[in-house]
Order: sequence, then C-alpha cells, then structure tokens
Amino acid sequence: MISIELDMIQTAGIGALALLVGMVLTRRVGFLQKFCVPSPVSGGIVFSLITLLLYCCFDVEVTFDETLENVFMLAFFTSVGFQSDLKVLKQGGRLLVIMLSLLVVIIVLQNLVPMGITRLMGVDTLIGMASGSISMTGGHGTAGGFANFLNVWDCTVQAQ
Repeated sequence: MISIELDMIQTAGIGALALLVGMVLTRRVGFLQKFCVPSPVSGGIVFSLITLLLYCCFDVEVTFDETLENVFMLAFFTSVGFQSDLKVLKQGGRLLVIMLSLLVVIIVLQNLVPMGITRLMGVDTLIGMASGSISMTGGHGTAGGFANFLNVWDCTVQAQ
C-alpha cells in the first residue's frame, strides 16, 4: 500500500482545486443547476471518486491534514445564507413571518427534545445539543464543526 500524506497547505490547495472543479461542473451540467447542488459538493464528489479510484485500483491511500477542517466547515456552513436578498425577503410578507415563527418554534423543540432525552438517559446534554438544531438545521458538517467546541467526543454515559 502506498500512502500519500498531504500537509496543511497541500490539503487546502486540493480543497481549492475541488471547489474550482465544482464551479465548472455546476455551471456546465444542467442537472446540478436544476437541483441547486452547491459547487463544493459537486467538486467534493468528483474528488472523492478520484481518491476512491486510487485506493481501490492502485492501492494508494491519501491522508489529509485536518488542522483547518473545522475552520473551513464552520465558514462554509455559516456562509450559506449570505446569498439571501432583502428584496426577495420583503416580497414574502405575512406568509414569510408565519413561516419564520414556525421555524423558531421548531428549532426550540429540536433542542429541547434531544436534550430531554439525553437527560433521561443519563448522557451529557451536550450530545443532545449536537443532535438537536445544530445538526438538524446546519447539517452533519456543522455538527462536526461544533464537536470540539461542545467537547462531545469526551462525553460518557453517567452512572445513575
């Protein structure tokens, strides 16, 4: 087995290359535009398939430096809403206010229910937070980005 270990700069460069490939793909492939697939996702899929091909066919394992992983994940998932337009939001009117009100209630419930369940199970409530609105609203990438902050990996079941 051949192992290729990339340092922080090389890993960031590969990520930037994957992003550029994704931007070109998303512009040229109608399917990706129709279903609003983000450029980082389409480029990431292509890069994942390339590394899979290297691993399965050529017995080459690529290892990446994870120093900037959480920083980039949080930057990506918190910047998703930057494309919203105030003019479009104003056109939503009353219906948009109702929808936002319902979303606030749902997000609160997404936190209370898992935190209550973890408390009943004797598990640290931070695990409930990680499985609540952080992952339900932001996705698994956001939950992974917040994992170190919440110290979820060190949580253990408490003896009752």
